[in-house]
Amino acid sequence: MKCPTYKAIAGYIKDKYGKNVHTCAIARVKEELGYPVNRQSTSPKILPTDLERQYIKEAIENLSKVK
Repeated sequence: MKCPTYKAIAGYIKDKYGKNVHTCAIARVKEELGYPVNRQSTSPKILPTDLERQYIKEAIENLSKVK
């Protein structure tokens, strides 16, 4: 199954919850779920909060259903 883009995930969370999430937090959750992640940044990684992790997983699940 193909994972939604970072932009789609961030947009879903912004629209539904009014929150912004860092792309590195999205990458961390995508990695935890087994999706390939292309890490290019050497900056410190931002860990998602439990709430952000929940939002990101929900976004991935719901956006993966949409065709």
